[in-house]
Amino acid sequence: SDPELETELERRIPNRGRAYSLAIMDITPGRELRYVERNANATYQPGSIGKLAVVSALMCELENVYVDSVQKRWDLLKSRVVKGGPFAVYDHHTIPEYDPETGHYSRPRVNQQHEFTLYEWADHMLSVSNNGAACVVWREAILMCVFGPSYPELTRREAEDYFTNTPRGELRDLSKSVISEPLRRLGIGADGFRVGAMFTRGASAIVPPEGGSSASPRGLMQWMTALDSGRIADLPSSLEIKRLLYMTAR
Repeated sequence: SDPELETELERRIPNRGRAYSLAIMDITPGRELRYVERNANATYQPGSIGKLAVVSALMCELENVYVDSVQKRWDLLKSRVVKGGPFAVYDHHTIPEYDPETGHYSRPRVNQQHEFTLYEWADHMLSVSNNGAACVVWREAILMCVFGPSYPELTRREAEDYFTNTPRGELRDLSKSVISEPLRRLGIGADGFRVGAMFTRGASAIVPPEGGSSASPRGLMQWMTALDSGRIADLPSSLEIKRLLYMTAR
């Protein structure tokens, strides 16, 4: 912790900071690291911040599918097209839809018939915080975990049959494991960052929730530190997450 930065922070927070929790790290190149936190272990409903856990799960499962080839992971993200289905509904966040042949541009809500590549779904999840897209990405991470190297050839019918025929308790436990284990391997405890339920009613009707969702400033700082040091799955995966985060619509 940096005492000078802490003093400056306390001076700027109104009402002696009773309502504020935060963590700040200065990683400016050429300077000593500086860190300060305030009520950093207090937990809150993370909302869309939970999508950081989803993209972490995606990258970790991609690494399991293609252990020895980063390029094959990116090729899969860009080539595998999946349908939204019931996981994708309902959400009020709109997504960009563009037809390069006609030049037509619109911003519809995600529906069950939408089809995008895995990379496009991940982009919709992060760039506009689309809840339906987050559930689709989480669903595909679960399928990668279950089918492993066979996932790239998995048909839509096989994927649907898996969710139809698997007991709900098993789906709940697997969903929790897929979303939580990448965070725990980074040393982030359940009090620091956890996501217990999918983001749409359609998805929650298929995969039951397990506990609530919460996050703390220190837990999120641990995640950010892991991202910047290349420890979410591996260095290329961390860089790709960072690339996606920099492409937000705002």
